[in-house]
Amino acid sequence: MINLLFDPLPECVQVDGVDYPVVTDFRDWIAFADLILDPGISQQNKVAAAMQWYPDARPPDATKALHALKWFFTAEPLLTGRQQRRMSGKSSRPVLSYSQDAAYILGAFRQCYGMDLIRIDYLHYWEFRSLMQALPEDCPLKKRMAYRAADPTRIRDDAERDRVRRIQAEIAIEYECDDEEIADAFL
Repeated sequence: MINLLFDPLPECVQVDGVDYPVVTDFRDWIAFADLILDPGISQQNKVAAAMQWYPDARPPDATKALHALKWFFTAEPLLTGRQQRRMSGKSSRPVLSYSQDAAYILGAFRQCYGMDLIRIDYLHYWEFRSLMQALPEDCPLKKRMAYRAADPTRIRDDAERDRVRRIQAEIAIEYECDDEEIADAFL
């Protein structure tokens, strides 16, 4: 785990003890997720396209290069021990879609941080992930995520359970992949 208050954010990934620079802007990594989820792109073309996240030299071993990209994408060092255990355990349903929730992401960053994600020159992907995690629970994006994560079978009141199910159906994510599954999609 790293401490964002004083540890530098990574600009490289390590493969076989060698540092390889990777692109780090949040937009590039949202595009990475979109690339991996695109059913119209073959697995072979996804792997070839993913290598573009290495702007300079690319690791000679493609499998290790992909594992390094997965490490960067999942931002595992930002996670607490509990979050890491949850990530390595049973897969949970996704609660966020960068494409379906784009307007809510933009609105949340504007409302909570005064940041215009469209016009910002640069934002490191791991900082973006950290800011996403720190959004207050009462912002519309976090409310959508909470509804998606809710288990209606645990709600005792019939009317409330039906209300939550209706909301979940209305805001359901069209694909069923979380960050870990996206990162594993081409490995």
